[in-house]
Amino acid sequence: MSEKSRDLTTLSREELIKMITEADKELKRVNGLMNFVFERNLHLEEQIKKLSPFGSTKDYNQSWSWVSKLVYCINSIGRPVQSGEIASFLEYADRYFKHYGSNRLNHLSVHLCKAVKYKRLIAHKVSGLKAPYYCLPEWYNENGVLREDFKFNPNFK
Repeated sequence: MSEKSRDLTTLSREELIKMITEADKELKRVNGLMNFVFERNLHLEEQIKKLSPFGSTKDYNQSWSWVSKLVYCINSIGRPVQSGEIASFLEYADRYFKHYGSNRLNHLSVHLCKAVKYKRLIAHKVSGLKAPYYCLPEWYNENGVLREDFKFNPNFK
C-alpha cells in the first residue's frame, strides 16, 4: 500500500503535518498554473479582438430577429455602413448567413428594408453613391441631421 492510501488515523502528527504541507504546496502550484492560464486566456482574447475586423461578437445571438441582428451589427461597427460591409460582418458572426449562397445580399436587402420601415435603422443616402449607408437613429440630432462624430466620409451631408 502506498503512503497516501494508508488510514489517516494510524499516521503520526508529524506525518500528517508533512502530508498537509505537501498538499498545500501542490494546491499553490496548481492555483498558480490556473492564474497563468486565466491571464493568458485574457491576453489571447484581446489579441483576437485586435485581429478581428469586427471585434468581439461574443454577445451576438443566433436566435435574434434579423432586424435585431442588423442593429447589433451596425452598433458593433460603430459607424454608418453599407450593405456589403454588413454582409461581411454577418459572414463572420452568423453561422447561418453563409448558407444563403449567392442570395445573401438579396436576403440581407429584404431585412434592411424591414429595419428601415420599422425605424430601427435609417438609410442615409449620399449623393453620387448608389447604395445608402445604414445608421442608427440615435446617431442623428433632434433636427434629423447625422451628428458630426459619425461623418467619417467627406461626402456625408
